[in-house]
Amino acid sequence: MLLHMFLILHLQMLVMASSSSSEEDGSSERDDEHSKGSSHQHQWGYHDQDTWSSAFEHCSGKSQSPIDIDTHKVFYDPRLPPIKLEGYDLTGSAALTLINNGHTLQLSLPSSMRIMRGFDHVYVAAQLHFHWGTTEVPGSEHTIDNVHFPAEIHVVHYNSKYANLTEAASKADGLAVLGGFIGIGLHENDNYEKILSALTDISIEESNTEIPGFNVRHLLPNSLERFYRYNGSLTTPPCFQTVSWTLFNDSIRVSRRQLAALEDTLKTEHNKLLSKNFRAPQLLHGRKVLASFHTVSSMGIQLSLPSSMRIMRGFDHVYVAAQLHFHWGTTEVPGSEHTIDNVHFPAEIHVVHYNSKYANLTEAASKADGLAVLGGFIGIGLHENDNYEKILSALTDISIEESNTEIPGFNVRHLLPNSLERFYRYNGSLTTPPCFQTVSWTLFNDSIRVSRRQLAALEDTLKTEHNKLLSKNFRAPQLLHGRKVLASFHTVSSMGKPREAPQPETQDNNVKKTSGGEWHILAITFGVLFAITFLVFSMYTYQQKKKYSKFKKGSKQNVIYKPASIGKDIDQTSVTIT
Repeated sequence: MLLHMFLILHLQMLVMASSSSSEEDGSSERDDEHSKGSSHQHQWGYHDQDTWSSAFEHCSGKSQSPIDIDTHKVFYDPRLPPIKLEGYDLTGSAALTLINNGHTLQLSLPSSMRIMRGFDHVYVAAQLHFHWGTTEVPGSEHTIDNVHFPAEIHVVHYNSKYANLTEAASKADGLAVLGGFIGIGLHENDNYEKILSALTDISIEESNTEIPGFNVRHLLPNSLERFYRYNGSLTTPPCFQTVSWTLFNDSIRVSRRQLAALEDTLKTEHNKLLSKNFRAPQLLHGRKVLASFHTVSSMGIQLSLPSSMRIMRGFDHVYVAAQLHFHWGTTEVPGSEHTIDNVHFPAEIHVVHYNSKYANLTEAASKADGLAVLGGFIGIGLHENDNYEKILSALTDISIEESNTEIPGFNVRHLLPNSLERFYRYNGSLTTPPCFQTVSWTLFNDSIRVSRRQLAALEDTLKTEHNKLLSKNFRAPQLLHGRKVLASFHTVSSMGKPREAPQPETQDNNVKKTSGGEWHILAITFGVLFAITFLVFSMYTYQQKKKYSKFKKGSKQNVIYKPASIGKDIDQTSVTIT
């Protein structure tokens, strides 16, 4: 009988010991109760990450997390289904347990919260937690182009085919984590305050408290459409390589005070400050990172655009927007790529679209009818351009090469000329390598104006590697080799004189010259001779019409008038600048 009781007691101790693990593995809560984990889970720390693999063999695997997401090397995958969440809007009566487990701040979540779409299986929420740094050291685990964010949120789910988080953690398709980058904004984040306001109640390690339920969806970015996806691991021991990671491109903003509360409140054992609880990025080892959106870049400043922006008319197909970018020079050297009658403009904007018959920009780029680019010439005016200021005001945030930031959505149509009716059209190529000859170019005749200060911001702010100034990022004009340039408008006057090409506008008060201006002056000065003057002028006009009736062509040998149209439906939407 005593032997039987001893065996039962020994078995219970083994079960208790096996129930503890890391943050992602549900360390601070079990599936049917929210109790503290055993001391076993605290036998590792962030200060000795290099030694994790000696106790946890998976930590030295080839599919570890976190990683750096190189936006130049990710693969756009249009087959990635959108994320659909269910049950995230919790009522205030659903009490949630918040715990300081010595490694992170963790919030237990009910099994009614689920990911219903986005994966091959339904995934059940278990918990969410955070990673952060200090005022001097940003603490996100994942990085974008080697840039850390101040903090990162992870919402951990397990595959519904398994009984609980513990069982699923070691299975190949066991876990799905939704990750969000946390940055600093100007205002308080009311949704995060529901958690952060309770931190003082759990400042001591292994302490916990309850907070009322709320809409957990609001802890994630406003848009879940743009995300990265890759296969990785838990970022803490035991580092099981069983996680399908989803990192949202759009970040979350909290105030400086709120971030400080996260960085400065919680304590670990021996009353040490809990901070810098993030693992260093791991090597990809050949893994691919997928994206639900286009991340194709170009030299210089680029604004990524959503696929909801399209050219609906003007071509034989519908073309989908991918990105826009700029080319510019210096104060002394104007930097437009295209020229009008051999004259450069200070800068040029290109809005890149791909043919909707293809899956994405990458596939379309090499196809004969793959791309359509709308180009606009940028000149200097007397006044600030409020539409361009939405982009230019953010340049200081991305002055370093490969850096990026987010700006609020706006009407991108306002970056183009007021009128889209007068344009040139020709078949050409990308102006940067790989120079695919697959672009239908549309260059608008009317220019866009920005102030001298705004143009200087474009010319003098961005840096390349080795801190060199990014300027003169334009390709020299190429030979036509027999190609014809079409125009949607007449480029010669009704009198047969060649139409004057638009020059870079340096002033807003350019005077329009009228052919009869001199005659008005003469009529005033020599009023007594009006009848004679009118007769002479009438005879002269008759002779001129007769003379030019035989006119065949103007000085623009390669420009042919051809009626054409282009759609104006460019939506107002959210954009990301990189």
